[in-house]
Amino acid sequence: MNAEIRLDAGGTLAFIPPIQSRPTAVTCTLVTPSAVTLGTPTVTIDPVNTTTSASAVAGDLSITLTAITGVTARRHYVLATSKGELAQVRLKSVTSSSKVVTLFSPLRFDVASGSTFVGVSLSAPVSAANAATLGEGYEARWAITTSGGTHTEVTRWDVVRSVWPADLVTTADLERFAGPLLSAEIQGADTYGLAFLDEIENAEENVRTDILEQGRRPSLFRSFASFKTPIMERVLLDMAYMGRAVPAIDQQDPAGYRQMREQRYARALAQALATTKDYDLDESGTADAAEMAARNQVLRLRR
Repeated sequence: MNAEIRLDAGGTLAFIPPIQSRPTAVTCTLVTPSAVTLGTPTVTIDPVNTTTSASAVAGDLSITLTAITGVTARRHYVLATSKGELAQVRLKSVTSSSKVVTLFSPLRFDVASGSTFVGVSLSAPVSAANAATLGEGYEARWAITTSGGTHTEVTRWDVVRSVWPADLVTTADLERFAGPLLSAEIQGADTYGLAFLDEIENAEENVRTDILEQGRRPSLFRSFASFKTPIMERVLLDMAYMGRAVPAIDQQDPAGYRQMREQRYARALAQALATTKDYDLDESGTADAAEMAARNQVLRLRR
């Protein structure tokens, strides 16, 4: 889904390129939907560039680094050995005192002390002046130079009045809503971890996509509070699809439990769409009577 930049305020575009070494240089060109170049903002490359300080073996879920400055949980990094083995890894947690980082997925190969650990994430600012016109389909054209040469990646962004809030549903909200379904034991054993932050983020993306499939743009809503319950229902539905957080009483019939969760999510989203009146179809900045009366009657559930 396209990134969202607030009208007349600007923001920041983030991108994780599919590369296996730290970029030596990056430029970013911002382009309007009508192919007019807006500018080339300064790109920030994740500055992490360190090594492992201890060996690890295939299957390990943690490694020890020489330096920990700037290393951040949930971010992606590239790990490279002297044998030429490469992996893009994502961090579940960072322990500053011991310089140990925990990975989301186990290592696929042995890692010797002194292996390279570098950041690859990119970010580029969009100024208020470059976000002065509402529209969908703006482009960010990233020219990325590594030891293997230069190639271009394109990401898309929209200029909108209302940016979907990143903290619409908190982990505390989810835990209150789900109750014993998300017990401390489930969270502790959860390979995704991070107090369900990833699960909430994925559910928000799924809800936004489902809204798009109903013929509405999420950014045209002037408020988003009505979508808190659908997002939390979507978290539980996504977990059910993966066989996670299934109550003991339902474990003999997981398909029936998934169907129940689908029905609850579909009902919650349909209610949110039917009762949220502040839909600014013409992007005027206010929702008039005709826009507030708009309803969607059919909900197609997407897995």
